[in-house]
Amino acid sequence: MILTKTYYRERDITKAELVYVLGHKYVSIDTETTGLNPNSSDIKLIQLKSGNKIYLTRIDRRKNYKNLNVVFSDKNLIKIFHNAKFDISFLQHDFDEINYDNIICTKI
Repeated sequence: MILTKTYYRERDITKAELVYVLGHKYVSIDTETTGLNPNSSDIKLIQLKSGNKIYLTRIDRRKNYKNLNVVFSDKNLIKIFHNAKFDISFLQHDFDEINYDNIICTKI
C-alpha cells in the first residue's frame, strides 16, 4: 500500500515540490471557489495530486504563485480535471498561462 502525504500551505508550492510534480507524467488539479462565476467569485483553494503527494494551496489574489504557474503552463505535464471548463475559467483569471494541449476532463 502506498501512503499519500498531504501538504497544506498559504503560499506557493516550493521549488522542491514543483520539481516533484514535474517529475511525474500526470497531475490532478481541482479548485474550490466562492461561487460559480469567475468574474464575480474567487478561487480559495487549489489542490494538486501528483505521485503519492497532495498539495493544498490556499489562494490569495494579492500574492504571486509563480511555481503553480509553471505547473499550469508546462507542455509535457498531463493535467487531469473534473469539470475542466469550470476550473480553467477561474484559473485564467489568476494565472498567466494555461497549456490546453494536454488536459483530460473526467466529467461525462
